[in-house]
Amino acid sequence: GEDEDKHKWRYADIDREYEDLCRIVDFIKEDLKMEVYCMVGHSQGSNAVLRYASEHDKPADHQHRNDTVYVNLAGCYFGHEEHTLDDVFDEDTSPEKRAEYAKTGRSTLELKGGRGFVVTKEDVEKREKQDIDEMIKSIKHSHVYTMHGDKDKDVPMSNAHKFKEVLPGENCWTKIVEDADHSFSNVKHVNFLLIKIEWFVRYYTTPAVTDGSVTPWFLQKPGEIYNH
Repeated sequence: GEDEDKHKWRYADIDREYEDLCRIVDFIKEDLKMEVYCMVGHSQGSNAVLRYASEHDKPADHQHRNDTVYVNLAGCYFGHEEHTLDDVFDEDTSPEKRAEYAKTGRSTLELKGGRGFVVTKEDVEKREKQDIDEMIKSIKHSHVYTMHGDKDKDVPMSNAHKFKEVLPGENCWTKIVEDADHSFSNVKHVNFLLIKIEWFVRYYTTPAVTDGSVTPWFLQKPGEIYNH
């Protein structure tokens, strides 16, 4: 998490976030000897997760199962027209704050969700140059589930539609969550996400062995014992 590591959140720090994610995955697989069945990225963090999907993309097995599936929650489509300086800063930002940014190249500003971040001119320019089209288009086989709230004020819902437009259709889905904000702060929306993500993970990572040695969860019947 951004608050728990030694680095501070930066407005356009996809490279470091991706490197951190790779280190975490390596630790889980190599040190803990465990598998990673699902990666969930939220907001800017979705770009690190989708970059991982693009660089570790491989065909599913003959049962259409992947080792890892990916969830894109309220993701930012960098390079999309939504991400300009005027869109990032809240329309109610004071003239003093804007003048401070213009003069010094940095300011603590409120984003549309009301959170305060230090934003620098260097970060803004870097982010405006970032275009993830090629990265997203290179995801040919991985399963990706995009979920976005229709009341998201931080990252407009048009970003979800852009992901839907660019991601390959047969392995990728989009779900617009009614009345949900950027953080999915309502508990009913959190429960909805958990149900959908659990189904997504189980369906696309559970083996379906035809000899009966493993029975997928969605074919199991209540009260019967299955081998796993």
